[in-house]
Amino acid sequence: MLKPAIVYKAQIEKAFNQIQYSDKMLWYDGCIDVYDHEVKTSENKYAFAIVYNEQIIGYVSFRVDWYCSTAYNFGLIKFLDTYFDVFDQEEKDSTPLMMTAIRDIIRMLESFNLHRIDFRCVSGNPAADRYFKLISRFVSTYDIHVLKFTDNIKDRQGNYHNTIVYELIHRYN
Repeated sequence: MLKPAIVYKAQIEKAFNQIQYSDKMLWYDGCIDVYDHEVKTSENKYAFAIVYNEQIIGYVSFRVDWYCSTAYNFGLIKFLDTYFDVFDQEEKDSTPLMMTAIRDIIRMLESFNLHRIDFRCVSGNPAADRYFKLISRFVSTYDIHVLKFTDNIKDRQGNYHNTIVYELIHRYN
């Protein structure tokens, strides 16, 4: 399911190019500027393709500052809303695959035993409600803070969106 992004570099970059001027990029980048989405490797960046039967469903990346023990700069995007399931021979919603990928990333982050995790989301993002439900599972091990920057981002239609920042600080008992 999660595969190193560099293996699927060409397909991921093509998928980014195909949605370059869409709202999906607003949800991913948090702005409407055009960025270079070249898949690169670096010592503190983790990047994965979310794959089903060699179909690129989505992409997730984040950085880890090992000195500060922090995971940050998360990016998660779903390229395909549906995919063809070769076993059932039918079209399926890709959301469950994305949720599985997120759970896998969470397990990875927990194995890193980091002090802090932070990520942000743009209001209006279809996944925004799921993020809030997701972090509520960590109340027993993390102090959770949610910050909201009002009217922080403007979309192409001139509508303003809030930026929501989730901050999870590991609670050592």
